[in-house]
Amino acid sequence: MIGKSTAEHLLLKPVPRAKAIVAADTCATFGGMPAAEGNQTGAAGVSQFMAKHNLPIQGRLINCPSCPVHPKCLIGTLAYVAAKGYPQVNPKLLTPLMFYGHSTHDECPRYPYYERKIFAKYLRDPQGCLFEPGCLGPISYTECPHRQWNTGVNRCIRASAPCIGCSSPHFGKRKDFRFYRKGERQHPVAYTEQDRKGGRP
Repeated sequence: MIGKSTAEHLLLKPVPRAKAIVAADTCATFGGMPAAEGNQTGAAGVSQFMAKHNLPIQGRLINCPSCPVHPKCLIGTLAYVAAKGYPQVNPKLLTPLMFYGHSTHDECPRYPYYERKIFAKYLRDPQGCLFEPGCLGPISYTECPHRQWNTGVNRCIRASAPCIGCSSPHFGKRKDFRFYRKGERQHPVAYTEQDRKGGRP
């Protein structure tokens, strides 16, 4: 509640009139943790909100996920919209391809280990692909490989930690899905073998 109104009620006034809507962070784009399995809040991503109220989505909504969204992705998207209009987006995720065009897996510095099927066993391992300790890089389309975090100092994989998929529509949705998992082959995941191979969806 915001005062005597819900956020949903307040959004119903500006969203129908907006020429472009930019959803920032995974919670706004796909629902994230607030919309997790069994939640009692009714939380949902902007696309679900718009669909619920029969508001046109295509050509208007732009999703900028990640938890949190990288500021350069958000500012860059807003600047592009202001200067040129609606950007080229992934047709399924509605993410701007100029920032979310490739998976973290595609540009992972450990990709050669993946190709040779050399897998790390522990998070601290300095060598080996981090897939078996639970890396979700194949379903994560972000700018992390290029811009990193803390003013370009580091990111999950560079710190020998697997990508937790914070830009994925599945992020934080299932109660039984741990972010860090030992022995990925033994745990069902929300993506296919084709997804695991990376590349654009």
